Amino acid sequence: MQKFWQSVWFNLTHITFKGRTSKKEYLYWFLFGLLVSFIFWLFISVPASYLKPRAEQLSTVASISATLYLGGASIIAIVFSIWKALADITIIVRRFHDLGKSAWWSLLGYWVMASVILVLTVVIFAIIPGCSTIGLIVTSLMTIIFYVYYVGVALFKNGDEFDNKFGGPPEH
Repeated sequence: MQKFWQSVWFNLTHITFKGRTSKKEYLYWFLFGLLVSFIFWLFISVPASYLKPRAEQLSTVASISATLYLGGASIIAIVFSIWKALADITIIVRRFHDLGKSAWWSLLGYWVMASVILVLTVVIFAIIPGCSTIGLIVTSLMTIIFYVYYVGVALFKNGDEFDNKFGGPPEH
C-alpha cells in the first residue's frame, strides 16, 4: 500500500514529460483516478442529490451551509481535477516513452483518430435523415473504443526492458 501512495504522490508532484513510467505505476495512477472519482461522487453528488429535493424545506442556515459546503467542495474538485489532468497527460506521455514511442503517438493515435471518427460519423449521420441519435451513439461508442484501446495498451503492454531513447527503465 505504501508503494501505491508513493507512486501517486510522485505523479502528483513531478509533472514532467521526461523519463518513463512503468505499467505498474500507470496501473496505480489509473486506480487512484477511480478512487478520486468515487470520493468526489461520495462527497459532492450524493449530498447534492439528497439536498436538491428538500431545498424548500431547509432553514435559511441549513440552506446557506449546504450551498457553502457544495460550492467549496466543487471548487476543490475543479482545482484538483485540473491538477490531476495535467498529471494524467504527463503520465501517459511517460508511459508511451516506456513503450519506446514518442508522446505524439498518444496524441495522434487517440485524439486525432477520435476526432476524425467523431467528425465522420456526425457528417455521415447528418446526411441520413432521422439518424442523429444513432450518429451520436456510434460516435460515442467509437470514442470509447479508442479510449479503452489506449488505456489497455498503457495498462497491459510491457515496456522496453533496457534503455531506449527516452531513458532507462523506470525504477518503481
